[in-house]
Amino acid sequence: MIRTLLSLVLVLFTLIPFAAATMIDGPTVITAPGTYQLTSDVVGADRDAAIEIIASNVVLEGGGHVLAGTSARDIPGILIRTERGTGPADVVVRNLTVKDWTYGVHALGASHLVLENVTSVGNREHGLYLFAVSNSTIRSCRVEQNEGSGIVLSDVSHDNVVEQNTVVRNRQNGLMLIASDRNHLTGNTVRENGAFGIDCYLTKENLIADNLFFNTNNTHVEELDRNTWSFPRSAGPNIAG
Repeated sequence: MIRTLLSLVLVLFTLIPFAAATMIDGPTVITAPGTYQLTSDVVGADRDAAIEIIASNVVLEGGGHVLAGTSARDIPGILIRTERGTGPADVVVRNLTVKDWTYGVHALGASHLVLENVTSVGNREHGLYLFAVSNSTIRSCRVEQNEGSGIVLSDVSHDNVVEQNTVVRNRQNGLMLIASDRNHLTGNTVRENGAFGIDCYLTKENLIADNLFFNTNNTHVEELDRNTWSFPRSAGPNIAG
């Protein structure tokens, strides 16, 4: 009986199709769930971004490729946005570079977004700009030499994690929180940014701890400061060793 059941399970597995990734080699609007794989660098954009994501349950695998802007149009490299009133959920973007856009990545109203191993460099405004985004993670990204700020959580972006990123030489701030609460910013290296290492405006209940700030002006807080700026004392080295 057991052998019969095992045979039936194997037969069922052979009948289940494995979803293949959709290959991308140019500007694309993603409107359906699935896995999407960049197969080459992408230069320029057709519409509102090089890659626009308006669906949930999407994985965009960059494979180390570059999205390069060539226009002065006010568009991001990657735009993650709503189309019918509810923001996209469970979107993963990883292993790519966005450069020379207005924003490297601009996410609007998304939830459970993951940006991982994304390099955002040389954009005309912010590197990674999350607007009204919740329960999301920015991890192991490099954000540098953008004309605005490096990583921005804005307008009720709450319950997000920003960890283990390198944010350097941005013209404005390294990290910026605007009217955003209950976020965890830990383990980030924030160096040589032009205005402040971190700028907080109307924020509360954020954890901002074990980050390495090395800027002329490291912190600026305006209109409230109900944030936690350190972990309880514990064994082992902190980010500075």
